[in-house]
Amino acid sequence: MNHYEAWFIALSLAAYGVTAFFYFRHLFGGREFWSRPTLLLLTAGLGLHFLALTAHTVSDPQKALPLANVFETLSFSAWCLVLVFVLVESRWKLTALGALVLPLALVAMAASFLALHRTAQNQPPTSLSQAWLGVHVTLVLVGYAAFTLSFCAAVAYLLQDRFLRSKRFQGLSRQLPPVQVADEAAYRLAALGFPVFTLGLIIGAIWAYSTQPSGWAWDPKVVWSAVTWLVFVVYLHARMASGWKGRKAAALLIIGFLCVIVTYVFTGLLKAGWHHFV
Repeated sequence: MNHYEAWFIALSLAAYGVTAFFYFRHLFGGREFWSRPTLLLLTAGLGLHFLALTAHTVSDPQKALPLANVFETLSFSAWCLVLVFVLVESRWKLTALGALVLPLALVAMAASFLALHRTAQNQPPTSLSQAWLGVHVTLVLVGYAAFTLSFCAAVAYLLQDRFLRSKRFQGLSRQLPPVQVADEAAYRLAALGFPVFTLGLIIGAIWAYSTQPSGWAWDPKVVWSAVTWLVFVVYLHARMASGWKGRKAAALLIIGFLCVIVTYVFTGLLKAGWHHFV
């Protein structure tokens, strides 16, 4: 990590931390929320984070994208997550989700620093610099970000649904989005992330087959990516074909998010297969 990158990371972390505090203060304290200044500060943090990723990339002339190890992919994942949230917040005003999304982004960035020691130990294959593999990783991580936002909306739905059933209309219930809004947002985010994730898997499979025609399909991350894909196929089919909504649909989205965690985090801990470096 070079000097400029360290400063950009520190400033972006500060921006994320301050905005997370404001979102928490609004959701759990019921305090007045300064929507526009908070969103501007979060956008500034997103820009500083992008500069950190750029500084990290240009420090190594052989890199095309900061996606070659655990540290880089975790940091890039956090950036994608905040980016998708900023777009969602600008479009749908789902302010309450900020209290769920930003802590996840901060955890990802903190985990990226803990993973720094693995950078030298797990070097990626030289072909990782190939453009197609960079596109594969980028699309998959953007898909993960959309699925994570969908999970957050599903959690908001379940909380609000519980408050409505118990006839509790004070405190946290007043800050959460209405059940219809949360349910629709969860669906749209899953529907947005699914084709991006699918395209990323297709490109990754084509690249893997062209590099080594056999053996790659049973990589743990590949297997769990297929499981994750199937969970969201079931959800989207049930939603579009049968009009599946409500608590069961939200529960299925939570299962899908848990599959994302297994795919991205736990299979990486195995240090085996094609994805041993991430």
